Amino acid sequence: MFKCLKITYIEVFWRLVQATSQSSGLVLARQIKNMLVTASNRASNFKIYRNKIVQFSFCTDPKIFDKKDSNSMSNLKKNKYKGRISASAKRNIFNMLTSLFAGHMFTNEYRVCEGGCELPDLQLHTLTLSQSQFTTDLVVKKTMLQSYLQYLRDNTENCAYYWFAEPQKNQNIHFHIVTNANLLYKQLQDAWNRIQLKHKYLEKYRKKHGHNNAPSTRIDAINLNDSLIDYLAKYLSKNEGYRKIKGRLWNASENIKQMSVYQTDEYCELVSYLNDLRKDEYADFYDTDYFSVIKFDVYNSLRTSVPDLYSDMASYYVQQYEYFLNVPPNPVTESDDRLCQSPLPSQSQNIDLFDNEYIRSLSNPDPS
Repeated sequence: MFKCLKITYIEVFWRLVQATSQSSGLVLARQIKNMLVTASNRASNFKIYRNKIVQFSFCTDPKIFDKKDSNSMSNLKKNKYKGRISASAKRNIFNMLTSLFAGHMFTNEYRVCEGGCELPDLQLHTLTLSQSQFTTDLVVKKTMLQSYLQYLRDNTENCAYYWFAEPQKNQNIHFHIVTNANLLYKQLQDAWNRIQLKHKYLEKYRKKHGHNNAPSTRIDAINLNDSLIDYLAKYLSKNEGYRKIKGRLWNASENIKQMSVYQTDEYCELVSYLNDLRKDEYADFYDTDYFSVIKFDVYNSLRTSVPDLYSDMASYYVQQYEYFLNVPPNPVTESDDRLCQSPLPSQSQNIDLFDNEYIRSLSNPDPS
């Protein structure tokens, strides 16, 4: 049962039992004091996502959730050079993308409520090589991918992006990029093809077709529906593939890396609402000694059931989005081309990641 208190008597009793079994009187007193100080000063008790809430049950030192040991650097190197994304990195990626998507969604919500227009959709860019890969993964990332990202930065104010590399069925490396870049499909494909031409990845295509306009890119608008956000965040951090990629598997711009998921301390109305959900079995609960995960339609439920908390969360994401991406939350007129007009032509479409054909196309695009 959730309690709307800084620290519960059950926690005090439990810590007393634990400490008594292994400590002298003086050490016991110190442990109780440290426990109470930590509990009264802890940062947040709830971390709120779109479809779940994580509540930390015991008021303990944060180190219990983030243990550092002598093997940390060794584990980091293992993941870095073995072509896998660690569990910790997956959590970071999920939090970054969740924060980006939430910031975009709540900023749009605010602007519409104030009579303004929505921002252009975020985009998912998929970049492929137009012939068999003949340079290493490291070279492709250092020369070609970085050139494309530089193009995005040069042509987008406060550009934000996250990229993820994975192998295709033909063993070629290819890239997915989530970004706020407000550019035309043709601009982006031309930019990537110029990079391919420079690094001789269009030689065979040009001989066969007589031009350099290879279908090497796919640009999609990200429609932030309830199911897509979590699926996209998980898909863009998966470890499965036809082979292991050499070197770094992902990276993001600094402004995205600094974004964080909304957190709050004990909130009586929220606690009462979660207790009602547990009692009426309207949500899925997963409980451990240190935290509980409550899965349900969080944003829509909080909007009607805990409106003050929802308003505080929305304000947090709007201000964070404005600060890191310099996007004004105040509404603008429909004539503001930079902020209001979607650049995507008819060749691109909104993503439906539950379309099996689209899923397969990401890793197995049609051969050129």
